[in-house]
Amino acid sequence: MFQEAYQFSTELKAISIDRSLPLNKAMLKNIRLPILIGLITPISAFSIQPAARAATEFCNQTNSPVRVAYARGTLDPRPSIEITNYQIKGWLTIDPGACMTASTEPADKVDRPDGYDLVRHYYYAKSTNKKIALTGEFFQSTEKFCIKDTNFKYSHAISYTSPKLKCDSPKARLRQRGYKQVGFSPFYSTTPNYTVSLTSSQSSPIKTGK
Repeated sequence: MFQEAYQFSTELKAISIDRSLPLNKAMLKNIRLPILIGLITPISAFSIQPAARAATEFCNQTNSPVRVAYARGTLDPRPSIEITNYQIKGWLTIDPGACMTASTEPADKVDRPDGYDLVRHYYYAKSTNKKIALTGEFFQSTEKFCIKDTNFKYSHAISYTSPKLKCDSPKARLRQRGYKQVGFSPFYSTTPNYTVSLTSSQSSPIKTGK
């Protein structure tokens, strides 16, 4: 395409130099148009595409709806300050074969200078079918948070020197509002987007209806 533009440009110069040749508007129109096309088309091919939005999502790979509670913790960025501020919320009710976003913040963990992760993730999931036990790549309870049957959202700071969160502690007073303590499973990400796939060894492959 650039070769064609160069050829037409050469022809235009030749016509401009040789004043003995007849020159009319139709001739100039036919020459200029390919030049403009040749110069504009390559630029459009390099147009900037919008970046993908960061997100943490959960996908239900079972045949029954799944409910998910999610806790996202941010460690204090200052070295030697071992306080993690958590945002805990529920519930995401996810239909079979569907996915839902739990957070639009970047999922990847960032290390502090002392080697600790700045971002931490935990989740608790259960199927609406009591006969189905969920499994997953990180399905093991390592941290405890408070949940209740209805939708909830609260924040809590955890440090290595302070006691763990207890729903019936005087400070929390969560048990009075219907909360109970359960174990959450951790997961880690090295990319801004991360998907947790919830599966069950007791369920058959998902039916798509097609």
